[in-house]
Amino acid sequence: FPWFSTGINLAKGETIPETGNANKTTSRTNNYDADYTPISFDKFKLSSRFNSSDGYQTAPLGSALIKTDTRSLSQTYTLFLNPVAILPLNFGLTQEDYNNKNNTINIKT
Repeated sequence: FPWFSTGINLAKGETIPETGNANKTTSRTNNYDADYTPISFDKFKLSSRFNSSDGYQTAPLGSALIKTDTRSLSQTYTLFLNPVAILPLNFGLTQEDYNNKNNTINIKT
C-alpha cells in the first residue's frame, strides 16, 4: 500500500563507567510509527504521521536504583497545496503528549 506505512525500532542499552559495575545504567526504548496519506494528487495532498515512544532508564543514586519512565505520542498532519508551479504551500499541525516520571525515593542524610 503506497498510502500507508509502519515502522518499529527497539533498542536496549547498558553503560558501565570506569568506576565499576555498581554505577551501571541501563535503558530500553520502543518506538512505533505510522504514516497515512488518504488523499494524494498533483496539486493537493493530505498526510498524517503518528509516532509512539515508550522507554525507561535506570541509574544508581547512592545505594538505590532509580527508574525513569518516558512515554510520548506525537501526531502530525500536513496539507500540501500547489495551485501554481512556482508557489507550493505546506500547512502543518503537530501535537505531542509527553509523560516522564521516576520512582525517586527520599534519602535521609
